[in-house]
Amino acid sequence: MLADPVASTNARARVVLGEWYAATGDLAAAHAAVAPLARESDVDATAVLVHVLLALNQAPLAASVVQALAAVADDAVTPQILEARVNLHLGGAKLQDARWGLDELVQTYAASPLLLTLLGVCHIALGNPADGARLLAEAVAMDPHACAEAQVDLVVAGATAGRSGLDQISQMWALLPRHAFTENLAAKAAAFDRAAANYST
Repeated sequence: MLADPVASTNARARVVLGEWYAATGDLAAAHAAVAPLARESDVDATAVLVHVLLALNQAPLAASVVQALAAVADDAVTPQILEARVNLHLGGAKLQDARWGLDELVQTYAASPLLLTLLGVCHIALGNPADGARLLAEAVAMDPHACAEAQVDLVVAGATAGRSGLDQISQMWALLPRHAFTENLAAKAAAFDRAAANYST
């Protein structure tokens, strides 16, 4: 599609293509689709590019892309969310910066499933799984079908707090059977069952 002269000059088509490539795991193609637009400070393309860079463990590069966008963007919300995602990925002292930024967004613009999920993950990373689980549960309650990542993070919060997370896993199997986490877990369970069958009488 990038070879098509019409589609390659259409910014929205490139962003959608970048999102699709990123979702299918072709990070190099996703990068190629959106990087030229991100250099022109296209907010949507920059968001996809940051996602790709974080998936490639290029957090310092993602941080510089976010800083460049923040310097020219009229919309302050997207750069703040992207900065929080980068800080969350960097960890350490940056976790508190991510939490403060997300808290400010929630107080200013109201809670959304995305903001609550990111804030819940911050709390878990900062060693407070109870608050993280509470925020993640709020995100899931807002939209159980759209909050797949919050569902997965609830399992993590439960494991961090020493709980099994079987309730969340059962709920994910019912609501999100095609999510990568659920499919991976089902494949591992099937492999275990096959291995266990070798030892049964």
